[in-house]
Amino acid sequence: MSIGSFGLFIRHEGRTVNPIIPLGLFKQRTFVTQNLVAALISGFLMGFEVYLPTWTQGLLGLPASLAGFAITPSSLMWIVGSFVAGKLLLVTTPKRIIELSLSFILIGGLAMALVPESTPFAWFFLIAAICGTGFGITITTTTVTVQSQVEPKDVGVATSLNT
Repeated sequence: MSIGSFGLFIRHEGRTVNPIIPLGLFKQRTFVTQNLVAALISGFLMGFEVYLPTWTQGLLGLPASLAGFAITPSSLMWIVGSFVAGKLLLVTTPKRIIELSLSFILIGGLAMALVPESTPFAWFFLIAAICGTGFGITITTTTVTVQSQVEPKDVGVATSLNT
């Protein structure tokens, strides 16, 4: 979609009776920031899921199946992180939860950037687990927060946009 056609889309959405994405959602700061965080973390997640197996295969010389296995702890800890997010949402603000979860992701990201080429394969399980916990907490928190910021009729649109 070119910038010009994107502008036409926005103009049309603002004028139509039943828009695909109600533009009024973007007037809520929390909605916008939570979606921005989710988008940035999703971009990091894509890079992580390509980089970590590529590292283990290319630098450690592992077979592709084992290299792909390096990100498994991320998926498992994502589940744990989502449960943690649910508990935290009951006792603290989404902003504090996001700060915590981004700390996990930052630690994992820095570890990936700074570990030497000779790092043993097992360390990548730990890095993946740390990142997965952060992903689970972040994405669950942004999804639930976005859903709570909109009218019930817009929950589906808000969730889709967040995802």
